[in-house]
Amino acid sequence: MMRWAAIRDWLGLDGAESRHPRHVELIILRTGKAAFSLRFNLYYLHWALTAFGIMLTLWLVTLGWAAWYHAVNSQALDHADVVEQQMKVLQADNSALNHSRSVLATRYQTMLDQLGMLENQVRKLADRYHEPAAAVGRSQTVAPAAMGGVAWPMSREAAFSAMQQQVQSRIGELSVALAQLQARPEGWPITRTADITSRFGVRANPFGEDSYEFHKGLDFAAPFASPVWSTAPGTVITAGLSGPNGNLVVVDHGYGYRTAYAHLSQIRVHVGEAVQAGQVIGLSGNTGRSTGPHLHYAVYLNGVLIDPYPYVE
Repeated sequence: MMRWAAIRDWLGLDGAESRHPRHVELIILRTGKAAFSLRFNLYYLHWALTAFGIMLTLWLVTLGWAAWYHAVNSQALDHADVVEQQMKVLQADNSALNHSRSVLATRYQTMLDQLGMLENQVRKLADRYHEPAAAVGRSQTVAPAAMGGVAWPMSREAAFSAMQQQVQSRIGELSVALAQLQARPEGWPITRTADITSRFGVRANPFGEDSYEFHKGLDFAAPFASPVWSTAPGTVITAGLSGPNGNLVVVDHGYGYRTAYAHLSQIRVHVGEAVQAGQVIGLSGNTGRSTGPHLHYAVYLNGVLIDPYPYVE
């Protein structure tokens, strides 16, 4: 109570100050001039100082609040900048991911197209040769209606990668099957005007010795020096004189297939040379054990001589 009374007295709130005001008087002396005085009513001076104190306090509070707001706002702006940078990075990552997905989808479709082409080639060759195309299936681009089993969820990227591996593996299988079918000898090794004078199997001795022998190929009678060509792509492994076979060329086609061309008058290839189907490898002749100008044609499969006729027709 004494402190509040002192404050009221200092502020002049007890009423006595207003009835009997106190003053502070300043007397200012000037050299050569009359002095003058300044009188301040303490009652109003107290209120003026109080108002100034209140205004100063409000100003300081406002200044502190502004400083705090600026600091908070600066942090928010800095955080907003960081978030914006993160958004840009995420957008760039998302764009790169979308591009990667597009590339994967395009690559996968290209592989499916390649797979379809290989399947068609293998199927056509298998049909032509009347062989079962066990390696040929249908690329499963559309899911069948009936399916089930345990599900193992995968991400889109993992699924694309797995599908590519599956298709690539299938392409590898079909490429091997296609190469094997293409390695198969096909067609006549000499002009179609030639006559088949001896088939694969038992025949009478052509030299008239009243005996029989096993003939391991096909004989084509044709004019001397008729072109002789390889019936499949491959590599020449024999090219030269070979006893009863006369001038002989043997071509290895891979996958167990080999073809032999005997009694040639000329050899047009050398050992180690890669030849294509239809490439001339020599000219028919009458060298070796022969009764006249002709071509002896033989086919090997896994080292065993087989009947060439199914490969000719």
